Amino acid sequence: MQLTIPFFEGFSHTYQVRQTQAQMEKQQDALDGTRQQVGLEVWNSYQAVQTSTGTAKESAALLDIAQRSFAAAQYRYLAGVGNILELLNAQRWRWRMRSSSA
Repeated sequence: MQLTIPFFEGFSHTYQVRQTQAQMEKQQDALDGTRQQVGLEVWNSYQAVQTSTGTAKESAALLDIAQRSFAAAQYRYLAGVGNILELLNAQRWRWRMRSSSA
């Protein structure tokens, strides 16, 4: 029977532990970077939704104003107090608002 006891391993165990810790830190940094990237993408998506929601509300309001303006211009024209240019301008603006809100 023979028993072997190493007296000096050259710090190989210590270096293995340090290497494993370094790899773990590297993986943790990668995970943190991915978390930050996902957070940024979520924030950008949220802002895009908020912006488009606001734009849709504004477009709907502008279309409503254009329709009322056209109705008023049409009423004025039929009553004889408005002219054809006023009516055509209101009609063109209403058409533009309909086209942009679609």
